[in-house]
Amino acid sequence: MATLKPEFADLLRRADLLGQSHAVIACDLGLSTGNVAVRLHRARKALREALLSHAEMCPTGCCLQRGRHARSRRSAANGNGGSP
Repeated sequence: MATLKPEFADLLRRADLLGQSHAVIACDLGLSTGNVAVRLHRARKALREALLSHAEMCPTGCCLQRGRHARSRRSAANGNGGSP
């Protein structure tokens, strides 16, 4: 999380690690709960991209293979024929 924008890291820490509700976070930051939800979505996307970037640097490639396998299973389950 150290590579994320500070505001993204703060939102993720508060919502996902501390379990604060969107309403509490919104009140503290002077935002609407909808805006908090949107910002959390963007923060989680940024975290996912950072993790995937890190997995691509894995010397054995095992991290990336596991991720591809999970994505293929999700695609197949959604009727996409296993294509990403």
